[in-house]
Amino acid sequence: MKKLLGIVVLGLLLITPSQADDIRDFQIEGMSIGDSLLNYMSKSFIDKDKEALYPNKKYLTTFYEHESSQYDDIQISFLANDPNYIIADIEAKKYFPDNINECLSQQKRISESIIKIVGETYQKDSKPHRADESGKSINYYNAWWFDDGSTLQVYCTDWSKEMVFSDELKLTAASKEKVDFILYEAYK
Repeated sequence: MKKLLGIVVLGLLLITPSQADDIRDFQIEGMSIGDSLLNYMSKSFIDKDKEALYPNKKYLTTFYEHESSQYDDIQISFLANDPNYIIADIEAKKYFPDNINECLSQQKRISESIIKIVGETYQKDSKPHRADESGKSINYYNAWWFDDGSTLQVYCTDWSKEMVFSDELKLTAASKEKVDFILYEAYK
């Protein structure tokens, strides 16, 4: 049975203190990695809204749209050929137009909440965002890696003026398979 965890991110998401040792222990908007997306929305809605976000179309993504003061949108990915629409990753986003400092402040608060659940061993780094060929857009991220290769990440993207995106915070839970796809296959 899955532990009931919500991720409290001080006004972004809800986290309940408990010891988590598996990415499936985390819920974002009540959904966990490994759940069927069909438990949350109809097949017709998913099929109408799904799209490939990467050149390699192995995974498809749908957007979970409903009003919330906690985040601006949620996107959920699953294997393109999976008739059960098993959730491979969940990504909650909050936008901070031209305000990377507020984004980083929220990231710090969220990370402190996650540390209480997962522990202090995490990867912290920053690097240019690969979607911006100029190298001016920067990702600042904290990542917790589980024994099975899955990950929980919270990161801010400071988009350059040349890019037409708002600075954003993302909270992502992803299976090992989806992580491997992003690292080795998505852009090929």
